[in-house]
Amino acid sequence: MKNRVRTNEVSRHMSEVMQMAGLMVPNRLHMVVAERTGLHPTTIMRYHLGRLESADPRVLACMLQLKEELERGEQPFEDPLGTCSREDAGTDGLCWHSGPAARAWFDRVLAFMQDPPPVVLYRHLAKHLDLDVDTVAHFHEGGSRAVPVAVVRALRELYKDMRSGEPIVFEWGGKDVVLTRHVAELIETIAGLRVLGNGVSLYANIQAITGIEAGDLASMASGATGPLVEARILYLLCALHGWLHYDPTRHYEVGDVLFMDDLGAGRVVGKCHKEKILVEFPGGIRRLLREDIHLDPLLAYRYGSA
Repeated sequence: MKNRVRTNEVSRHMSEVMQMAGLMVPNRLHMVVAERTGLHPTTIMRYHLGRLESADPRVLACMLQLKEELERGEQPFEDPLGTCSREDAGTDGLCWHSGPAARAWFDRVLAFMQDPPPVVLYRHLAKHLDLDVDTVAHFHEGGSRAVPVAVVRALRELYKDMRSGEPIVFEWGGKDVVLTRHVAELIETIAGLRVLGNGVSLYANIQAITGIEAGDLASMASGATGPLVEARILYLLCALHGWLHYDPTRHYEVGDVLFMDDLGAGRVVGKCHKEKILVEFPGGIRRLLREDIHLDPLLAYRYGSA
């Protein structure tokens, strides 16, 4: 029939989605697909079992969408087991997730972290889930047939947060650490402001302001260091990034540099009366900007810093 797709292709995708999501029974998958496509759950079940010759193309599109969501770390199935009652619940009342699928999530998260010592991830999960580190390690390395759903949900949420660029603080060697890739991204963002120069001059200027060694900055930016760096480096760079943006409450001196979203990087070329500075931007554009507005209650109120 025109525009129909082969049932065996749909069935294959359904099985792959179940494996990716760790679904131990297909009921929840069938219900989600039925809700999204408007088809009857029984029809979805018959597609999955290969009992029909062809399938509605909306089902195939739904399968591909579910795969994308799972790859992004989202959880389209509220309960990976379809139910937390009867034989699906353990004696302690916990819901359980497929062990192989859980281990795949451990591997995916560690790969995104650029393969740090796995214990870094184990400690993070143990702390947030109130579990023993050895227990978490066993879920990944011990070949468990089932893993608590809470562990997999935590892995998915962590993966999603890291992919969004949110810095996550881990613990390693008695220090707070973050992913080097997030520090590298922030260095690239600071370079994009074009306030502190580029290349060697950029790293030298950052070192002069923050104290972070220029060589270390270059290594982190190029990915030559390990997967983790001290969190204090990220904090210093975040503070620098905020400091480089024009702030009317700050005090500026001639020669200081600043950044404005609409004009780009500028340099203070003169000081005027009544808390004003003359700033020159690319193209010879000059603007009078306020500074020290906290000294004037009326200006502070106007600029929202009171």
